[in-house]
Amino acid sequence: MNRWHTEFEKRAPAAHHRFLISLGINESEALLIRKKSAGATEEQE
Repeated sequence: MNRWHTEFEKRAPAAHHRFLISLGINESEALLIRKKSAGATEEQE
């Protein structure tokens, strides 16, 4: 699942954010998930 979030964040960050919010995740948690996903991209490279 982490890889999925990482790819989603990399390819479509705004859509990733909207998706997280649509799941009922609050704004601060969505931002945390996005931050971790963006960091995972840097770690994998």
